Amino acid sequence: IRLRVQLRSFDAICRLVECNVGVGIVPETTVQRAARNMAINAVRLTDSWAPRELTICVRDVEALPPYARQLLDHLKASA
Repeated sequence: IRLRVQLRSFDAICRLVECNVGVGIVPETTVQRAARNMAINAVRLTDSWAPRELTICVRDVEALPPYARQLLDHLKASA
């Protein structure tokens, strides 16, 4: 992605879009929340570059309580 403008927050991006300054790429949850109060619309991206890789972050896997370890195992198996 070639950036033309880089802002500090997704909210700022949505506000510029609302002011018709341009378009922005933000997480889906951000635009859903912003669209409640702003005159903006969401267009879902389907391009191959659009999906994001998420990472599970834990301090010490071995120290996790059983329920957290089960969640971790489930998330890893579902990936």
